[in-house]
Amino acid sequence: MKRIDRTTKLWIRNRSDELAAANGCKFDPERAAYAVWWIERYCRLYEGDQSGEPLRLRSCDAVDAQFPIITHGAWEEAKEEAIARVWAYAEARGDGLHCDWQYECITRIFGWMKFSERWARPIRRFRRGSVWVAKKNKKSPTLAAVALHLTIGDGELGQKVFLGAKDGKQVKLNACKHAIEMVRASEELASECDINEGEGRIVHGPTRSLLAPLTSGQENNAKAKEGLNGSLIIDECHVVDRAFIKRVSRMGISRSEPLQLEFSTAGFDPMSYGKEAHDYGARVVLGDQPGGKVDERYFYAAYEAPQDLSDEDLAADPLKYARMANPAWGHTIDPAEVLDDYNTSKETITGLTEFRVYRLNIWATAAATWLRTSAWAACYESYTAEDLRGRRCYAGFDLAQVLDFTALVCCFPDEDEEELFRQLAWFWLPEQTARERAEKAPYLDWAKDGYIKLTPGDVCDYETITADVGAILDQFDSVELAFDPWNAEATTQRLAQDYGVRRLEFPQTMTRLTEGTKAYERLVRAGRLRHNGHPVLTWQAGHVKVKSDYSGNIRPIKPEHGDHRTIDGIIGGVMGLDRAMKAPPPAKGSLFIF
Repeated sequence: MKRIDRTTKLWIRNRSDELAAANGCKFDPERAAYAVWWIERYCRLYEGDQSGEPLRLRSCDAVDAQFPIITHGAWEEAKEEAIARVWAYAEARGDGLHCDWQYECITRIFGWMKFSERWARPIRRFRRGSVWVAKKNKKSPTLAAVALHLTIGDGELGQKVFLGAKDGKQVKLNACKHAIEMVRASEELASECDINEGEGRIVHGPTRSLLAPLTSGQENNAKAKEGLNGSLIIDECHVVDRAFIKRVSRMGISRSEPLQLEFSTAGFDPMSYGKEAHDYGARVVLGDQPGGKVDERYFYAAYEAPQDLSDEDLAADPLKYARMANPAWGHTIDPAEVLDDYNTSKETITGLTEFRVYRLNIWATAAATWLRTSAWAACYESYTAEDLRGRRCYAGFDLAQVLDFTALVCCFPDEDEEELFRQLAWFWLPEQTARERAEKAPYLDWAKDGYIKLTPGDVCDYETITADVGAILDQFDSVELAFDPWNAEATTQRLAQDYGVRRLEFPQTMTRLTEGTKAYERLVRAGRLRHNGHPVLTWQAGHVKVKSDYSGNIRPIKPEHGDHRTIDGIIGGVMGLDRAMKAPPPAKGSLFIF
């Protein structure tokens, strides 16, 4: 482990940074200062009252007042003051002053470096990343300025930078428009660049570099995207197609410092690529901690209210939570206007949902689901099937009709503590279903990593599932297998006959499911229903909803037929937990009864 220098320590924000620093990554104040200086020196705004003004990458009020923006001269003349601003900002942030997001993110993205043996010089640490901030926080001009810096300011010959979005109209009227007008507003840049406004392209003559739009909707030239070589800046990635991201995933692989950055607000689709990127970044900042992901090359910054914020907590102090998601508070964000927006929006369910998404940066599904994301995450524990081999368990079995998931979830009461349980989940899916729905969820990746077993063909393979379930239950002291008799009668009879499994009919009615559903929720909230991070089970926990009746009964709601957002694993878990909490332990000497 390498020694971490004082400068680098000032720029460590999370566990991922700590691991990167220990692995040889360092923060270079000069590289960070240069990126900020170049953007502020050459990029100007073109909309509203600030049209023609330099784009100020705000840090905090005290530092910005101490260091006026530098709009003339060369880098060598400005370097000393620009670097001094880096130090002043680090000190101010360390003192707890409120900071905006632009200066913070730009300095971190361009300041973190690592020596490359391949290129025989330090290169940028980050290759990919995402920045999440509520609307009206200056995303569009900032991402356009970053794209221009990569195209021109970096000085790389033959650079290609693409501005990506869902459709051509969006990217040309937004990000590309900002970039083009910034070039026009700068005498120096305008003299060196050729602009094709119709195509949204900018060519920088001295470096022979290109800035151009690239959209996920251009299916007619989809294959062409696979051969692109450069950097990519994506606007509002919460609506960008997963197929588009897959095609450009290796863009810049032969370059020394390619960068794929995404700037976005939260969205409404829990299975979008954007939600995946958001959640991936949240795992990256945890590093090697539980639930984390070690990836020192991924940058992540999220300015957001808690994703599981209740309507009651929001109503108690809406400005408190709005400030979390709006770092430009008091600059471009007017607190009075935000409060007025909240008071208007809260009158309807749709309005409040949109306020949470656009103003608080909360994913819509997080506001409407049954299980809180934070509570589910707190239930994570690292264990495997081997760790639980031979232990008493109660299983819930949700068998697919024809095309969908089949789920088996085993619930294990803890041997020492009451009301502490662990879950293990298995899933099966027809291969054709997985391929047809691959754009909606990462089924194929889950299958590759062993979290789903794909069965051949386009219908549920009951023979394979029966054999697999029997083998799984044989590893444990399997007391009962609860199942819905409507579809699984024949399969569970085979399990009883061939594997000695004791089966128990568990109709999917409100009165039958309510006790297990309430217990499931209570134990998740208390951190007493553990899971081992199975991504499919976690995905289903993230969008499952419940239905209630006039008597206070509740049960999980199965989605409409054909909806890819299934909840089979949660249903199986509810059934298994219900039996684990009610059923007496098996008689000694009798593992299976039928």
